Amino acid sequence: MGGRKVSDSARVTVTLSVEVVLMKRGGDKYYHMLTKLRSSYNCEIADCYDKPQYLKNILKDVYGNDYEAIIKEIKQELGESIKDKEIVAFLEVLEYKF
Repeated sequence: MGGRKVSDSARVTVTLSVEVVLMKRGGDKYYHMLTKLRSSYNCEIADCYDKPQYLKNILKDVYGNDYEAIIKEIKQELGESIKDKEIVAFLEVLEYKF
């Protein structure tokens, strides 16, 4: 049961970090990205914690060449949480080149 709390905490931390970074970049693309997540995968940003490939695909589609900069900003926003092994696993999917 204790692992569940860590997972829930990591999910909230990742979700908020992604939202903060994307909202700072502007509302139009952020809302377009949310719409594409819903239409393509029937999910929200929080759901992407378990399916990071969904987020990766949509971010690359919507933000294009800014994708790598966005991942860097998300890592900065995560701060010390970046050391959490669950968050590391999430980021590894986003950073994987293929």
